[in-house]
Amino acid sequence: QGTAVRTDALGVNGVHAITFPEACFDAAKEYWQHFGDVLSSRCAAATLEERTLAPAAEAKAVLRARIAGHAGARPEEVYLYPTGMAAAAAALRLAQARAPGAKSVQLGFPYVDLLKIQTVSGPGAHFFPNGSEEDLEALERILSQGPLSGVITEFPGNPLLRCMDVPRLSAMLRARGVPLIVDDTVSTFYNSALLSHADVLVSSLTKSFSGVGDVMAGSLLLNIDSPFYDALHDALEAQYEDTFCAEDAEALEKNSRDFARRMARINRTAEQLCDYLAGHPAVARVYYPKYETPENYGKVRRAQGGFGGLFSLLLKDEARRTAPFYDALRVSKGPTLGNNFSLACPYTLLAHYAELEWVESLGISRYLVRVSVGLEGPEDLVARFAGALGAI
Repeated sequence: QGTAVRTDALGVNGVHAITFPEACFDAAKEYWQHFGDVLSSRCAAATLEERTLAPAAEAKAVLRARIAGHAGARPEEVYLYPTGMAAAAAALRLAQARAPGAKSVQLGFPYVDLLKIQTVSGPGAHFFPNGSEEDLEALERILSQGPLSGVITEFPGNPLLRCMDVPRLSAMLRARGVPLIVDDTVSTFYNSALLSHADVLVSSLTKSFSGVGDVMAGSLLLNIDSPFYDALHDALEAQYEDTFCAEDAEALEKNSRDFARRMARINRTAEQLCDYLAGHPAVARVYYPKYETPENYGKVRRAQGGFGGLFSLLLKDEARRTAPFYDALRVSKGPTLGNNFSLACPYTLLAHYAELEWVESLGISRYLVRVSVGLEGPEDLVARFAGALGAI
Protein backbone atom coordinates (compact mmCIF):
# COMPACT_ATOMS: atom_id res chain seq x y z
CA GLN A 1 0.00 0.00 0.00
CA GLY A 2 1.19 3.48 -0.82
CA THR A 3 4.06 2.18 -2.98
CA ALA A 4 4.05 2.56 -6.74
CA VAL A 5 4.53 -0.60 -8.80
CA ARG A 6 7.97 -0.68 -10.41
CA THR A 7 6.75 -1.49 -13.90
CA ASP A 8 10.15 -0.59 -15.31
CA ALA A 9 11.64 -3.57 -13.44
CA LEU A 10 9.16 -6.14 -14.73
CA GLY A 11 10.70 -8.65 -17.11
CA VAL A 12 14.19 -8.35 -15.62
CA ASN A 13 15.39 -11.84 -14.63
CA GLY A 14 12.15 -13.27 -16.00
CA VAL A 15 10.07 -11.63 -13.25
CA HIS A 16 6.55 -10.57 -14.19
CA ALA A 17 3.41 -9.47 -12.33
CA ILE A 18 0.12 -11.31 -12.61
CA THR A 19 -3.29 -9.89 -11.80
CA PHE A 20 -6.38 -11.97 -11.20
CA PRO A 21 -10.00 -11.43 -10.12
CA GLU A 22 -10.55 -11.04 -6.38
CA ALA A 23 -12.76 -14.12 -6.48
CA CYS A 24 -9.65 -16.17 -7.25
CA PHE A 25 -7.73 -14.94 -4.19
CA ASP A 26 -8.12 -18.11 -2.11
CA ALA A 27 -6.96 -20.34 -4.96
CA ALA A 28 -4.00 -18.07 -5.73
CA LYS A 29 -3.00 -17.96 -2.06
CA GLU A 30 -3.13 -21.75 -1.78
CA TYR A 31 -0.92 -22.12 -4.84
CA TRP A 32 1.60 -19.58 -3.52
CA GLN A 33 1.55 -21.17 -0.06
CA HIS A 34 1.86 -24.84 -0.96
CA PHE A 35 3.43 -25.35 -4.41
CA GLY A 36 6.75 -23.60 -3.90
CA ASP A 37 7.03 -21.76 -7.21
CA VAL A 38 8.08 -18.55 -5.50
CA LEU A 39 10.38 -15.64 -6.17
CA SER A 40 13.39 -15.70 -3.86
CA SER A 41 14.45 -12.62 -1.92
CA ARG A 42 17.80 -12.52 -3.75
CA CYS A 43 16.11 -12.56 -7.15
CA ALA A 44 13.53 -9.98 -6.03
CA ALA A 45 16.24 -7.64 -4.73
CA ALA A 46 18.27 -7.92 -7.93
CA THR A 47 15.19 -7.29 -10.03
CA LEU A 48 14.18 -4.19 -8.07
CA GLU A 49 17.73 -2.94 -8.51
CA GLU A 50 17.41 -3.73 -12.24
CA ARG A 51 20.43 -6.03 -12.12
CA THR A 52 20.32 -8.81 -14.67
CA LEU A 53 21.67 -11.95 -13.02
CA ALA A 54 24.15 -14.17 -14.80
CA PRO A 55 23.04 -17.78 -15.29
CA ALA A 56 25.46 -19.20 -12.65
CA ALA A 57 25.98 -22.21 -14.89
CA GLU A 58 29.17 -23.26 -13.11
CA ALA A 59 27.60 -23.20 -9.63
CA LYS A 60 24.60 -25.18 -10.86
CA ALA A 61 26.83 -27.74 -12.56
CA VAL A 62 28.79 -28.21 -9.33
CA LEU A 63 25.55 -28.61 -7.37
CA ARG A 64 24.21 -31.24 -9.78
CA ALA A 65 27.46 -33.19 -9.61
CA ARG A 66 27.59 -32.94 -5.80
CA ILE A 67 24.00 -34.11 -5.38
CA ALA A 68 24.47 -36.89 -7.92
CA GLY A 69 27.56 -38.10 -6.10
CA HIS A 70 25.70 -38.37 -2.80
CA ALA A 71 22.53 -39.89 -4.27
CA GLY A 72 24.11 -42.33 -6.72
CA ALA A 73 22.85 -40.64 -9.87
CA ARG A 74 24.23 -39.01 -13.00
CA PRO A 75 24.44 -35.19 -12.91
CA GLU A 76 22.19 -34.95 -15.96
CA GLU A 77 19.41 -36.67 -13.99
CA VAL A 78 19.46 -33.91 -11.32
CA TYR A 79 17.04 -31.00 -11.79
CA LEU A 80 17.18 -27.91 -9.57
CA TYR A 81 14.16 -25.94 -8.32
CA PRO A 82 13.63 -22.74 -6.29
CA THR A 83 12.22 -24.72 -3.31
CA GLY A 84 11.74 -28.29 -2.16
CA MET A 85 7.98 -28.03 -2.60
CA ALA A 86 8.45 -26.85 -6.18
CA ALA A 87 10.42 -30.05 -6.82
CA ALA A 88 7.71 -32.17 -5.15
CA ALA A 89 4.95 -30.45 -7.13
CA ALA A 90 6.92 -31.02 -10.33
CA ALA A 91 7.21 -34.73 -9.50
CA LEU A 92 3.45 -34.90 -8.99
CA ARG A 93 2.89 -33.22 -12.36
CA LEU A 94 5.10 -35.84 -14.02
CA ALA A 95 3.01 -38.61 -12.52
CA GLN A 96 -0.21 -36.87 -13.55
CA ALA A 97 1.05 -36.41 -17.11
CA ARG A 98 1.61 -40.15 -17.31
CA ALA A 99 -1.91 -40.97 -16.01
CA PRO A 100 -4.21 -37.95 -16.61
CA GLY A 101 -7.19 -37.80 -14.28
CA ALA A 102 -5.93 -40.52 -11.95
CA LYS A 103 -5.57 -39.88 -8.22
CA SER A 104 -2.29 -40.12 -6.36
CA VAL A 105 -1.68 -41.92 -3.07
CA GLN A 106 -0.04 -40.42 0.02
CA LEU A 107 1.46 -43.12 2.23
CA GLY A 108 2.33 -42.06 5.78
CA PHE A 109 1.56 -38.76 7.48
CA PRO A 110 3.61 -36.10 5.65
CA TYR A 111 4.64 -32.50 6.02
CA VAL A 112 1.50 -30.42 5.49
CA ASP A 113 2.36 -28.99 2.05
CA LEU A 114 3.11 -32.39 0.53
CA LEU A 115 -0.45 -33.52 1.21
CA LYS A 116 -1.94 -30.18 0.17
CA ILE A 117 -0.42 -30.22 -3.33
CA GLN A 118 -2.23 -33.52 -3.92
CA THR A 119 -5.60 -32.46 -2.53
CA VAL A 120 -6.18 -28.77 -3.36
CA SER A 121 -5.95 -29.22 -7.13
CA GLY A 122 -6.32 -31.92 -9.73
CA PRO A 123 -8.08 -35.25 -9.21
CA GLY A 124 -7.15 -35.55 -5.51
CA ALA A 125 -5.45 -38.25 -3.47
CA HIS A 126 -6.02 -41.37 -1.41
CA PHE A 127 -4.52 -40.76 2.03
CA PHE A 128 -3.17 -43.55 4.23
CA PRO A 129 -1.68 -41.73 7.23
CA ASN A 130 -0.25 -44.66 9.16
CA GLY A 131 1.68 -46.50 6.45
CA SER A 132 0.74 -49.66 8.31
CA GLU A 133 0.25 -53.19 7.04
CA GLU A 134 -3.49 -52.44 6.89
CA ASP A 135 -2.75 -49.37 4.75
CA LEU A 136 -0.65 -51.46 2.36
CA GLU A 137 -3.50 -53.96 2.05
CA ALA A 138 -5.87 -51.09 1.26
CA LEU A 139 -3.39 -49.83 -1.33
CA GLU A 140 -3.36 -53.29 -2.93
CA ARG A 141 -7.16 -53.10 -3.26
CA ILE A 142 -7.01 -49.63 -4.83
CA LEU A 143 -4.33 -50.77 -7.26
CA SER A 144 -6.65 -53.48 -8.51
CA GLN A 145 -9.56 -51.08 -9.01
CA GLY A 146 -8.09 -48.68 -11.55
CA PRO A 147 -5.18 -46.44 -12.52
CA LEU A 148 -3.19 -44.29 -10.10
CA SER A 149 -0.88 -41.48 -11.13
CA GLY A 150 1.71 -42.31 -8.47
CA VAL A 151 2.41 -43.04 -4.83
CA ILE A 152 4.21 -40.47 -2.68
CA THR A 153 5.91 -41.07 0.66
CA GLU A 154 8.35 -39.23 2.89
CA PHE A 155 11.38 -41.04 4.26
CA PRO A 156 10.94 -40.70 7.15
CA GLY A 157 7.63 -38.95 7.69
CA ASN A 158 7.40 -35.56 9.34
CA PRO A 159 6.74 -35.26 12.30
CA LEU A 160 6.45 -38.91 13.47
CA LEU A 161 9.67 -40.11 11.78
CA ARG A 162 8.16 -43.39 10.57
CA CYS A 163 9.33 -45.05 7.35
CA MET A 164 7.72 -47.23 4.76
CA ASP A 165 9.36 -50.46 3.61
CA VAL A 166 10.52 -48.73 0.43
CA PRO A 167 12.05 -51.77 -1.35
CA ARG A 168 8.84 -53.76 -0.79
CA LEU A 169 6.66 -50.83 -1.81
CA SER A 170 8.69 -50.23 -4.95
CA ALA A 171 8.37 -53.87 -6.05
CA MET A 172 4.62 -53.82 -5.41
CA LEU A 173 4.09 -50.65 -7.44
CA ARG A 174 6.32 -51.56 -10.37
CA ALA A 175 4.41 -54.82 -10.75
CA ARG A 176 1.26 -52.70 -11.12
CA GLY A 177 2.79 -50.02 -13.36
CA VAL A 178 2.66 -47.18 -10.82
CA PRO A 179 5.67 -44.91 -10.13
CA LEU A 180 6.95 -44.24 -6.62
CA ILE A 181 7.96 -40.71 -5.56
CA VAL A 182 10.06 -40.48 -2.38
CA ASP A 183 10.89 -37.30 -0.46
CA ASP A 184 14.13 -37.88 1.45
CA THR A 185 14.47 -34.39 2.93
CA VAL A 186 14.53 -35.64 6.53
CA SER A 187 16.92 -38.58 6.11
CA THR A 188 18.96 -36.87 3.35
CA PHE A 189 20.80 -38.71 0.59
CA TYR A 190 23.83 -38.84 2.89
CA ASN A 191 22.03 -41.25 5.24
CA SER A 192 19.71 -43.22 2.96
CA ALA A 193 20.13 -44.88 -0.46
CA LEU A 194 16.68 -44.55 -1.98
CA LEU A 195 17.16 -43.79 -5.66
CA SER A 196 17.44 -47.42 -6.73
CA HIS A 197 13.92 -48.03 -5.33
CA ALA A 198 12.25 -44.68 -6.05
CA ASP A 199 11.32 -43.72 -9.58
CA VAL A 200 11.56 -40.04 -8.62
CA LEU A 201 13.51 -38.70 -5.62
CA VAL A 202 12.80 -35.18 -4.38
CA SER A 203 14.58 -33.19 -1.66
CA SER A 204 14.40 -29.81 -0.02
CA LEU A 205 17.94 -28.50 -0.29
CA THR A 206 16.87 -25.62 1.95
CA LYS A 207 17.35 -27.88 4.94
CA SER A 208 20.40 -30.04 5.80
CA PHE A 209 22.11 -29.75 2.41
CA SER A 210 22.45 -25.99 2.93
CA GLY A 211 22.58 -25.91 6.72
CA VAL A 212 22.99 -22.15 6.94
CA GLY A 213 19.29 -21.38 6.57
CA ASP A 214 19.79 -18.45 4.20
CA VAL A 215 18.70 -19.96 0.89
CA MET A 216 15.77 -21.99 -0.47
CA ALA A 217 16.20 -24.71 -3.09
CA GLY A 218 15.01 -28.15 -4.13
CA SER A 219 16.10 -31.04 -6.31
CA LEU A 220 14.36 -33.71 -8.36
CA LEU A 221 16.24 -36.85 -9.44
CA LEU A 222 15.10 -39.42 -11.96
CA ASN A 223 16.09 -43.06 -11.59
CA ILE A 224 17.59 -44.01 -14.94
CA ASP A 225 16.92 -47.69 -14.18
CA SER A 226 13.23 -47.13 -13.49
CA PRO A 227 10.79 -48.85 -15.88
CA PHE A 228 9.02 -45.47 -16.10
CA TYR A 229 12.17 -43.50 -16.89
CA ASP A 230 11.45 -42.75 -20.55
CA ALA A 231 7.91 -41.47 -19.90
CA LEU A 232 8.95 -39.45 -16.84
CA HIS A 233 12.01 -38.03 -18.57
CA ASP A 234 10.03 -36.96 -21.64
CA ALA A 235 7.39 -35.29 -19.46
CA LEU A 236 10.05 -33.54 -17.39
CA GLU A 237 11.92 -32.25 -20.43
CA ALA A 238 8.64 -30.87 -21.77
CA GLN A 239 7.72 -29.17 -18.48
CA TYR A 240 11.01 -28.13 -16.88
CA GLU A 241 12.06 -24.51 -16.71
CA ASP A 242 15.15 -23.50 -14.76
CA THR A 243 13.84 -20.77 -12.43
CA PHE A 244 16.47 -21.36 -9.74
CA CYS A 245 17.97 -17.95 -9.02
CA ALA A 246 21.64 -17.60 -9.92
CA GLU A 247 22.60 -15.95 -6.63
CA ASP A 248 20.75 -18.66 -4.70
CA ALA A 249 22.71 -21.30 -6.61
CA GLU A 250 25.99 -19.63 -5.73
CA ALA A 251 25.01 -19.41 -2.04
CA LEU A 252 23.87 -23.04 -1.95
CA GLU A 253 27.05 -24.27 -3.64
CA LYS A 254 29.13 -22.56 -0.97
CA ASN A 255 26.92 -23.71 1.92
CA SER A 256 26.86 -27.36 0.85
CA ARG A 257 30.62 -27.92 0.51
CA ASP A 258 30.78 -29.45 4.00
CA PHE A 259 27.40 -31.24 3.86
CA ALA A 260 28.83 -34.70 4.51
CA ARG A 261 30.96 -33.60 7.46
CA ARG A 262 28.04 -31.75 9.04
CA MET A 263 25.63 -34.65 8.63
CA ALA A 264 28.05 -37.11 10.22
CA ARG A 265 28.33 -34.86 13.26
CA ILE A 266 24.59 -34.18 13.49
CA ASN A 267 23.84 -37.90 13.25
CA ARG A 268 26.06 -38.66 16.24
CA THR A 269 24.74 -35.81 18.37
CA ALA A 270 21.07 -36.48 17.62
CA GLU A 271 21.40 -40.16 18.48
CA GLN A 272 23.06 -39.41 21.82
CA LEU A 273 20.43 -36.80 22.68
CA CYS A 274 17.52 -39.07 21.73
CA ASP A 275 18.95 -41.97 23.75
CA TYR A 276 19.13 -39.66 26.77
CA LEU A 277 15.58 -38.38 26.31
CA ALA A 278 14.13 -41.83 25.65
CA GLY A 279 15.31 -42.89 29.11
CA HIS A 280 14.15 -39.78 30.95
CA PRO A 281 11.28 -40.33 33.43
CA ALA A 282 9.42 -37.19 32.29
CA VAL A 283 9.40 -38.22 28.61
CA ALA A 284 6.49 -40.27 27.30
CA ARG A 285 7.91 -40.91 23.82
CA VAL A 286 10.68 -39.91 21.46
CA TYR A 287 9.80 -40.22 17.77
CA TYR A 288 13.06 -40.95 15.95
CA PRO A 289 13.97 -43.38 13.13
CA LYS A 290 16.08 -45.45 15.52
CA TYR A 291 12.90 -46.28 17.46
CA GLU A 292 10.14 -45.88 14.85
CA THR A 293 10.09 -48.61 12.14
CA PRO A 294 13.87 -49.15 12.48
CA GLU A 295 13.80 -52.24 10.26
CA ASN A 296 12.42 -50.21 7.35
CA TYR A 297 14.98 -47.47 7.85
CA GLY A 298 17.77 -50.02 8.05
CA LYS A 299 16.96 -51.51 4.65
CA VAL A 300 18.16 -48.38 2.87
CA ARG A 301 20.53 -46.87 5.43
CA ARG A 302 23.95 -46.20 3.95
CA ALA A 303 27.05 -47.73 5.50
CA GLN A 304 28.22 -44.38 6.84
CA GLY A 305 24.71 -43.12 7.49
CA GLY A 306 22.95 -42.36 10.74
CA PHE A 307 19.37 -41.58 11.71
CA GLY A 308 19.38 -37.89 10.81
CA GLY A 309 18.94 -34.82 12.95
CA LEU A 310 15.16 -34.62 13.37
CA PHE A 311 13.05 -36.04 16.18
CA SER A 312 9.79 -35.29 17.97
CA LEU A 313 9.15 -35.38 21.68
CA LEU A 314 6.05 -36.01 23.81
CA LEU A 315 6.13 -35.47 27.56
CA LYS A 316 4.18 -37.23 30.26
CA ASP A 317 1.31 -35.09 31.60
CA GLU A 318 1.77 -33.15 28.38
CA ALA A 319 -1.07 -30.65 28.81
CA ARG A 320 0.53 -29.27 31.98
CA ARG A 321 4.21 -29.75 31.28
CA THR A 322 4.81 -28.96 27.61
CA ALA A 323 4.53 -25.16 27.73
CA PRO A 324 6.92 -24.66 30.68
CA PHE A 325 9.37 -27.16 29.14
CA TYR A 326 9.28 -25.38 25.79
CA ASP A 327 9.72 -21.95 27.39
CA ALA A 328 12.70 -23.19 29.42
CA LEU A 329 14.42 -24.97 26.52
CA ARG A 330 17.50 -22.96 25.56
CA VAL A 331 17.55 -23.54 21.80
CA SER A 332 16.34 -21.35 18.98
CA LYS A 333 12.64 -21.64 18.18
CA GLY A 334 11.41 -21.93 14.60
CA PRO A 335 9.55 -24.18 12.14
CA THR A 336 12.31 -25.19 9.74
CA LEU A 337 14.83 -28.02 10.11
CA GLY A 338 18.35 -28.95 9.08
CA ASN A 339 20.07 -25.77 10.24
CA ASN A 340 23.57 -25.77 11.69
CA PHE A 341 22.03 -24.65 14.99
CA SER A 342 19.35 -26.59 16.85
CA LEU A 343 15.70 -25.59 16.53
CA ALA A 344 12.51 -26.56 18.34
CA CYS A 345 8.88 -25.84 17.53
CA PRO A 346 5.37 -26.82 18.68
CA TYR A 347 4.95 -28.55 15.34
CA THR A 348 1.29 -29.61 15.44
CA LEU A 349 0.12 -26.18 16.57
CA LEU A 350 2.09 -24.44 13.84
CA ALA A 351 1.30 -26.74 10.94
CA HIS A 352 -2.23 -27.89 11.79
CA TYR A 353 -3.75 -25.27 14.07
CA ALA A 354 -7.03 -25.20 12.13
CA GLU A 355 -7.40 -29.00 12.15
CA LEU A 356 -6.12 -30.13 15.54
CA GLU A 357 -8.92 -32.61 16.26
CA TRP A 358 -8.42 -34.32 12.89
CA VAL A 359 -4.66 -34.54 13.38
CA GLU A 360 -5.04 -35.90 16.91
CA SER A 361 -7.43 -38.55 15.60
CA LEU A 362 -4.47 -39.76 13.51
CA GLY A 363 -2.23 -40.10 16.55
CA ILE A 364 -0.37 -36.78 16.45
CA SER A 365 -0.63 -34.88 19.71
CA ARG A 366 -1.15 -31.14 19.76
CA TYR A 367 1.57 -31.07 22.44
CA LEU A 368 4.22 -32.56 20.17
CA VAL A 369 7.55 -30.70 20.19
CA ARG A 370 9.69 -31.24 17.10
CA VAL A 371 13.45 -30.76 17.37
CA SER A 372 16.07 -30.32 14.66
CA VAL A 373 19.58 -30.98 15.98
CA GLY A 374 22.42 -28.72 14.89
CA LEU A 375 26.18 -28.67 15.30
CA GLU A 376 26.29 -28.05 19.03
CA GLY A 377 28.09 -30.69 21.06
CA PRO A 378 26.07 -33.59 22.48
CA GLU A 379 26.96 -32.78 26.09
CA ASP A 380 25.84 -29.19 25.55
CA LEU A 381 22.46 -30.19 24.13
CA VAL A 382 21.84 -32.88 26.74
CA ALA A 383 22.48 -30.25 29.43
CA ARG A 384 20.04 -27.83 27.78
CA PHE A 385 17.29 -30.45 27.59
CA ALA A 386 18.01 -31.65 31.12
CA GLY A 387 17.60 -28.08 32.35
CA ALA A 388 14.29 -27.63 30.57
CA LEU A 389 12.98 -30.95 31.89
CA GLY A 390 14.09 -29.96 35.36
CA ALA A 391 12.01 -26.80 35.09
CA ILE A 392 8.72 -28.71 34.86
